[in-house]
Amino acid sequence: QIYAGSNAKWGKFANSLRLRLATRLKVKNNALYKSHFEDALNKGVFTSNLENAVFKYSGASPNEAPLYRATVTANRKDFAVSHVLVDLLKGSNPALPVADPRLSAYALPATNTKTYVGLPYGLANDQAGKFSADDVSLPGATVNAANYGEVLMEYAEVAFLTSEYNNWSQIDYEAGIRASLEKWGVASDKAGVYLQEVPTANQKNVLTQKYIALYLSLIHISE
Repeated sequence: QIYAGSNAKWGKFANSLRLRLATRLKVKNNALYKSHFEDALNKGVFTSNLENAVFKYSGASPNEAPLYRATVTANRKDFAVSHVLVDLLKGSNPALPVADPRLSAYALPATNTKTYVGLPYGLANDQAGKFSADDVSLPGATVNAANYGEVLMEYAEVAFLTSEYNNWSQIDYEAGIRASLEKWGVASDKAGVYLQEVPTANQKNVLTQKYIALYLSLIHISE
């Protein structure tokens, strides 16, 4: 379903996943973290988006993507994008004061204002119900498609994990950003401009970009 029977690609997926698992050991058992991480790198991990582990849903019933079934088939309008993510991508968060070209793929402009408006995070049900679906940004057309591809592991995450392993290296940091931009269809010229504008690699900046890149993958990853 994912790699059409390619053992080599499944092997790269397994070793890439080991990077994630090893990183969770970093504080508790640093030696084990390093040994597993290095072994996985030596055996081969993802090196491009072409190797991403993606489960593609069908465009036809009954195997459409779960989000599509909820928002289109069931006509639910209570799946809005959080203001935390929207503000970050708009460049209005001091942690990353740069407009992100992925915003238009991640979210739709609010119907009433034609601007990106995130739903306040952490509201109680009665409070959230006071927001009209027309006043906030709903999930973008790409992520809300019937045949959406569910990402289990991707090259961008491998690059960010490797950046952390290499003491927050700039090269791996930029590789991760570029991979995510390409995956979401950002044109190369716009990607180049964004890469020039983002702050240099350090722990905060690498993890911020990892957070952005793992949009919708976070249901699988709780670090």
